[in-house]
Amino acid sequence: MRKYIVLAFFAMSLAFPFSGGAADTYSMKVTPTMPKGSAGEKLASTQPSSTKLSPCDNNPLYPTVDAVTFTLAYNAGSSTRLDVYMLFYNPNGDGISSPRYYVVSRSAISSGGLALVPRNTLSDLVASVDIYLSREASLGVAVTETLLGSFVSVDGVPAGTWQLVGIVADRATVDFDDPGTWAAWDVATVILRKPWVGSANSVCQ
Repeated sequence: MRKYIVLAFFAMSLAFPFSGGAADTYSMKVTPTMPKGSAGEKLASTQPSSTKLSPCDNNPLYPTVDAVTFTLAYNAGSSTRLDVYMLFYNPNGDGISSPRYYVVSRSAISSGGLALVPRNTLSDLVASVDIYLSREASLGVAVTETLLGSFVSVDGVPAGTWQLVGIVADRATVDFDDPGTWAAWDVATVILRKPWVGSANSVCQ
């Protein structure tokens, strides 16, 4: 009897092979907030409510800091780990005298920690270099962290619309001009002073 049971189990295993494990779930979420005490924490009812704004119009007698906090929540996979990219995008940059992209590079602490690397145009991005967190350095778990470890002061930054784009992708196949090659992505939008640079009051202060 035992022989027949073993044979039956073997036949079932051929008909219904065991799964190789659950597929990786990739995700990316970028959330901007205005830290307590910052210029954008409490806005007037007449100012934008659907997009984060730092007014950049400090009273010189009672200055407040224009600052933004970006919270990142992402999963770059466990069994098949991918790379994470974080890029600040400035649509007002002309790509010649002012960059349109600032890559957030998370290097080893011994080499300086985080850095913002300017890239003029989309074609200047280098998938194998411009990585925020490489798959080799990934812990293989879901991560929630604050970009740059704290709030980001934007005083002195050009006015206008800024975006922080987070992408989970494979450096070998990612095409920054094709979201179809991205496993997961998100974008956060923040306005500094006004939606565009303009010809006056062109810097946040």
